Amino acid sequence: MKKTSIYLLIFVSLLTLQASAGQAQIIYGQKAHATFGVYAQSWKLKSKSGTDKLSQWVIPIDYFRPLRDNYELRVFTSVAFTGLDNTAEKNNLNGLNDTKIQAAGSFMEDRYLVSLGINLPSGKRSLEDEEAEIAQFLSSDFLNLPVKNFGEGFNLNLTLARAFKWKNSLWGVGAGYQYNGTYKPYHNVSDYKPGNRLHLTGGVSSDLGNTKVSGDLTYLIYQADKQEGEKIFKDGNQLDLKGGLLYQQEPYSLAAYVRYIIRGKDKRYGVPEAYREEAKNHGNDLRLSTSLSYQARAKLKLIGQAEAKFVGENDYPSTDVLHRGASHIIGFGGGFSYDLKENYCLSVQLKLYGGEADGDNIDLSALQMQSSLFVRF
Repeated sequence: MKKTSIYLLIFVSLLTLQASAGQAQIIYGQKAHATFGVYAQSWKLKSKSGTDKLSQWVIPIDYFRPLRDNYELRVFTSVAFTGLDNTAEKNNLNGLNDTKIQAAGSFMEDRYLVSLGINLPSGKRSLEDEEAEIAQFLSSDFLNLPVKNFGEGFNLNLTLARAFKWKNSLWGVGAGYQYNGTYKPYHNVSDYKPGNRLHLTGGVSSDLGNTKVSGDLTYLIYQADKQEGEKIFKDGNQLDLKGGLLYQQEPYSLAAYVRYIIRGKDKRYGVPEAYREEAKNHGNDLRLSTSLSYQARAKLKLIGQAEAKFVGENDYPSTDVLHRGASHIIGFGGGFSYDLKENYCLSVQLKLYGGEADGDNIDLSALQMQSSLFVRF
């Protein structure tokens, strides 16, 4: 096993395609495999103005193939069906999502890693008015729906990372750049170009016997979005910190993760002077999760899970239409994974969510069901 390459890819996994599979690994002799799944969430949002019901079904496909020693390819896409039911009307947003392709290779005795990612615009080219209403719900930072948007145009990202060992720890540093192409988010607006993005990252991982700990930080620098060649909006820069712990003592395994996103102030262009003051559209974000698994039988593993998400209020005053209060959700549940055969593994999970959004103005509740089949070729 090429440990240096593994940790290099772990450090840059956040910066590439962010596919549902998470972290790629360059491992000698690893076979090609694919994961097919069904992911469903049903949310209920209650407020003084009424109740909105938002549901989403997703069928993700994640394919991995080793090209040769030190090189690999991953392809991820999905189909999603989203429905919004409120007191006024029912709307749907359905279709194929963008296809993400990632190629990675390690060099110079696995001390360097190069990762190239491409987002192919196979999803929605533009949204109709009724679909745009659903898209506004999907973009809410207090919801954790698996598909947030159905298309974002062509983009290309390149990441270079370097790993080295110091004492009993593996360290990594990396940098990369993402180019975002022009696309048409809504049918009645001109082409829109999201700002390109630079990222800097660093991480460390230590193996302490039964316990493994890891941490990494990423700094994201955004350029301004443009429309018809003019600057429109610029996302505030972000600092993303993550930490993880894994403890294994047969037949038990305990994992815990924490993530904290510190968001800078956004900037608006092309608006009256009174509205140009920089402010956060979204508050800082804290996420916690843990899972406990028990190997009940040779082929059967039972899993219990819990998670929490806290989003701070944004910078706008409470009287402003852009103001969003603090939000939080808590989820818990569990499931199992079962090895059907040597090259097949089935997993099923069920989770319940509850919480408050926009300064306790919205009551949240949700049910999540997830199943996946892992197939090794």
